[in-house]
Amino acid sequence: MTFDGDFIITTIAGEDVSENEISLTIDNKKRSINGTTGCNNYMTDFANKGTILQFSYIASTKRACPHDEIEQLYYDNLSEVTSFLKSGDTITLYRDSEALIEGISKNSLVDNDK
Repeated sequence: MTFDGDFIITTIAGEDVSENEISLTIDNKKRSINGTTGCNNYMTDFANKGTILQFSYIASTKRACPHDEIEQLYYDNLSEVTSFLKSGDTITLYRDSEALIEGISKNSLVDNDK
């Protein structure tokens, strides 16, 4: 299973964050992740074997943001991820068997707007 794609994050730790415009872009060839929290940009590198993941340090810009608590919740949970599951247009990032972050493909959102 390939770990790649462009996603909009919908849920973090069970909390609906779909209004926050958090994005996650995964480039499997470069082994990198980048995106925005709706305010700051972030990036990290990863290693994976199958669905097992390991992220390096998450770097980000440091603008003051109106939803700092959601941004911190995202970073805290992203740093805990150990595996993923892609199913159709969705991606779920896990710590062991606990779903931490869920997202939907940007492409599916564009297709649905037609």
